[in-house]
Amino acid sequence: MIDLRSDTVTKPTDEMRKVMARADVGDDVYGEDPTVNRLQDMAANMLGKRFALFVPSGTMANQLAIRSQTQPGQEIIVESTSHIVRYEQGAAGALAGVQLHWIYGERGVMSAEQVEAAIRPNDSHSVTTALICLEKHTQRRRRYDLSALYHRENPHDRRTSQDPDASRRSTAVQRRRRDDAAADGLCPAL
Repeated sequence: MIDLRSDTVTKPTDEMRKVMARADVGDDVYGEDPTVNRLQDMAANMLGKRFALFVPSGTMANQLAIRSQTQPGQEIIVESTSHIVRYEQGAAGALAGVQLHWIYGERGVMSAEQVEAAIRPNDSHSVTTALICLEKHTQRRRRYDLSALYHRENPHDRRTSQDPDASRRSTAVQRRRRDDAAADGLCPAL
């Protein structure tokens, strides 16, 4: 049985282990692992990007997305039950030097009005809101309406970007295929 509660509890089947044992491998630090290279190329093509980077966990992907889109001393907006808040042990502060602005959403989903109210004004005496993080795992079968989060003004006007949960980007890719306009330019980490 495959347990899909988390990437950390799923155990490979015997067939999966055999495939792993037969996989072409190499040193991926030097770009010599053909399996990792194919996976990264496939992900980049799916997302319409020039490059992709394989990381072994959703936590690592979240932290890379946060660090690559923020500067120390900035703030990110997150839902209070998100993985970043509950299970990443303060990594955003320790690794990226950012603080978390928690929003208490409804069943794990922040409303556009809550996000809008949480974005800091452009004030030299206040921390800057740099990123809005949306996580699919907290949605409990509810979907974010990305257009609602952009209905008032473009967040780039306020120097704020948006990161849909890094460990669930394939969902964004599937939606992008249905509606290319929804993802283009809105989520720089994609």
